[in-house]
Amino acid sequence: MSVLPFSSDDLRGSDAIPVSGLGAEDNAALQRFRFAFTESGDKRIQLIRLLKDSGQVRAAFRDEGSGNRVEVGGCFVQVPGTPGTVPFDFENGQAARVQIPGMSSDTRFALSGFEFDRGSDVANVASITILPDERNGTVLVGFKDRNAGESTTGRLQYVLVPVGEVNEQFLHEGNNFYADETDPERSRPIGGRAAGAPGQRVISGFSFVYLYRTDSAARGDAKLKILGVNLEDHTFDFQDNDRHEIIQWKVDYLVV
Repeated sequence: MSVLPFSSDDLRGSDAIPVSGLGAEDNAALQRFRFAFTESGDKRIQLIRLLKDSGQVRAAFRDEGSGNRVEVGGCFVQVPGTPGTVPFDFENGQAARVQIPGMSSDTRFALSGFEFDRGSDVANVASITILPDERNGTVLVGFKDRNAGESTTGRLQYVLVPVGEVNEQFLHEGNNFYADETDPERSRPIGGRAAGAPGQRVISGFSFVYLYRTDSAARGDAKLKILGVNLEDHTFDFQDNDRHEIIQWKVDYLVV
């Protein structure tokens, strides 16, 4: 299986990042991705985008200023199956179930790309969710702040992998407090046993929720500094500057 990495250490607003060998309709699923603001700390978020295209990935991690420097990186893996793209929208921060054509109990959903766009609104983040349900042929998507007042549009890119091509499937979840004062940007570990079957790991879905802070009575949402999932080192990132939040998290992945 082809492995297609990409990276940029100076994304500002939104831009295209070259990915050698990637086609817009390729069966390429994400093995890892990471967005990180590198100037002036955490931000309120307007737009998150990571969409594959011909020879490139279109990326955005945009705050109200749209000019702050962002590091973006990730890796695609070519997998067997049928690629697709679907749009979605939801009102007032309410999560939506997006119908995926052709998805059934005979397939598994591998994530290729995603976009959450608040339009002109900019807000904190309480949760971000992409969780497939193959039995119902849907994916649950959500992106909201504590007040759940924004409307959001977006897209999902995916590959429907035949179940016979999947060696293992894992859903890890838990609550996690992980403030490392000596290394404040250290990623949080995905708990539980890592996949041991031969093959490449690819992301199926994820969900991150800010529950509450450990150093104050504040709860519900926060600014965002880093967002990512990395199946190469079995970690994830969902954090603001100080990481004094309890995080409820889920990471779903396949070994193909």
